[in-house]
Amino acid sequence: MSKTGIAALRSRAKHESLSSVRSALVAVALAVVFLGAFAGASDARAEPPRQVDAADLPAMIAQGVKVVDIRRADEWRDTGVISGSLLLTAVDADGRLVAEFPEALMKAVDRDGPVVVICRSGNRSAMIARMMSERGGYTHVVDAAGGIRAWIDAGNPLTPCPGC
Repeated sequence: MSKTGIAALRSRAKHESLSSVRSALVAVALAVVFLGAFAGASDARAEPPRQVDAADLPAMIAQGVKVVDIRRADEWRDTGVISGSLLLTAVDADGRLVAEFPEALMKAVDRDGPVVVICRSGNRSAMIARMMSERGGYTHVVDAAGGIRAWIDAGNPLTPCPGC
């Protein structure tokens, strides 16, 4: 292999390693912020978050289950949103938890009611759903597996983002 090829491989490995470290740091930061924001809210009654696929989510919505879309405004503009979903950005473009998110979530979502959390691909929503359940005292949290991408792939409808 040429020196250029080896350098390219090293560069890619370094980038992938930094990406893994960044993901781990985001998870730790989210845990720390949620621990502070939801101090004392943990509830032994809380169920671990379960996942729902895009084919089953419309039935839950029809039953009145609240959907919290935690993507950013640019993502909502790009794809549209699920009609009636609550739009609360959880993580900014740099991977940092939005400081206002925990309080806005607590004001908007009943801790004892069912709630579905959705993001772009399912990664952020899985982390947030786990934190809501484990540290936030939310008792019936559901993670939308595959995120809005899976929703779109299943042929489910979207509406333009209001006010985005």
